[in-house]
Amino acid sequence: MGFGLLFVPLVGGYLFLRYCNLTSYSISREDGYRLLFNSAAVGMLLLVFSGIIVHLLSPRIGSVVTFWSNVTSIPNSGTLLVAFILGPVAAGILNLFYDKKKGARRAVDKTGNSMESLVLDSMKPSELIQITLESNKVYIGWILGAQIANPERKYVEVCLLHSGYRDEKTQEMNLTTNYAQVLADHVTEIEKDDEHIFRVVIPVSQIRTIRPFRIEYYSWFTDAK
Repeated sequence: MGFGLLFVPLVGGYLFLRYCNLTSYSISREDGYRLLFNSAAVGMLLLVFSGIIVHLLSPRIGSVVTFWSNVTSIPNSGTLLVAFILGPVAAGILNLFYDKKKGARRAVDKTGNSMESLVLDSMKPSELIQITLESNKVYIGWILGAQIANPERKYVEVCLLHSGYRDEKTQEMNLTTNYAQVLADHVTEIEKDDEHIFRVVIPVSQIRTIRPFRIEYYSWFTDAK
């Protein structure tokens, strides 16, 4: 088997890493050499399993093997093809038992990035987040998306509940716009395609602080003044 043909199981290994929830978030953070090494390592494992499968099935699918040998003159091409197919197939099977959120959590835990960890924990309908920008602008809402898989992590997308600002001197938070109330008052006037107007995409580079938010806790502090 020529070294050039080993590119086939290598691609199979990459497809496994790319589409498997266990690894897909992690490999997006790896450099080219490390990604190539990991793809090759997985590709070799796929090649071993492929060889075992072809050997075990050959007595039962002898006609298929004969046909394939007549179609191509490349030695062990059947084994290489099975190794290539095994990559995405194995990823799909593993994904039945390992969901995307677990994969994202695994990637975030490996980096030890506290902000990413908090954002990931808050990406659920019951969780509100409070974001303060360098400009003292404040946003409160639900996280819709974040570039967890992207090494540069450029933005966080939020569906707004409230917005306001922090006093430049005291840093006291003042909420000036209640989006929930506006939506409730004008729900019949808002077209379905215009729901995106309550979303804001915030560059990570402009975020000063980010924290969980509970309306009932916030009211405790305002009532205590």
